[in-house]
Amino acid sequence: ENGSHGALGNCLINHNSRHALWCRNAKNGMTVQNCGFFYGDITLEDSQGIVISGGELCCNLFTRGEGVNRLAGNYLIPHPGICERFEFSPGTILEGNFTAEGAWPFGDGSEPA
Repeated sequence: ENGSHGALGNCLINHNSRHALWCRNAKNGMTVQNCGFFYGDITLEDSQGIVISGGELCCNLFTRGEGVNRLAGNYLIPHPGICERFEFSPGTILEGNFTAEGAWPFGDGSEPA
């Protein structure tokens, strides 16, 4: 009823076979900082004001709906079969994310493969 706002910090979310994080209809914002997500999916569905920053991500990422969310300053660990699907709605702000090769190529508004 309150829009499911809240905060996660300094967490290790590991070995999830389905959902690493699923925000659905979160309208009042949520911050996820300095968390490591390995395996599973991060899905931001019909949500707005979700900020995921300063973490290590080795999982699939999806944002769906009209809300504006921000993924910034994360270290992404590409891994075939685990971290290979990225689908972002137009309102998603991607900036300052990087991999071992340097800047993540999807921070400039281009569409992930």
